[in-house]
Amino acid sequence: MRPIKRALPYLLALVALVASGSHLLHSIRFFDPANDMVSGWEEHMKLVREALPADVYEAGYLEKTDLPDSQALHDPAEFFLTQYGVAPVVLVEGFGPEWIIGNFGGASIKRIEPWLQEELGQFTIQSLGFGIYVIHDIEN
Repeated sequence: MRPIKRALPYLLALVALVASGSHLLHSIRFFDPANDMVSGWEEHMKLVREALPADVYEAGYLEKTDLPDSQALHDPAEFFLTQYGVAPVVLVEGFGPEWIIGNFGGASIKRIEPWLQEELGQFTIQSLGFGIYVIHDIEN
């Protein structure tokens, strides 16, 4: 009985190592880069950085939850991924800055433009795909 008690911690450690190794191998084997949200988001944000003038260091951020009568839920992860992707540009939620990044998902431009017209007056909007827009508040 005594040798079993002495060996028990080593046996438990061995079982834990085998289980961890098995989980790691499973994760590596089934890793799908297509489901990597961060890399895809970085690619979208490259387009945003290219669309913004080089002297812009602050941009507004609007999302589908900001749209009138929106039923969408706020996704803080998308805000932080956008902030990370456009750094060193600092994002400020809302209409304040002259340049605004719109992350409107599947919302149609026909729904977005009247709302922006009411809020901003004169503006330009550039669609970058994936529901992402760069908006220039001309009157700001």
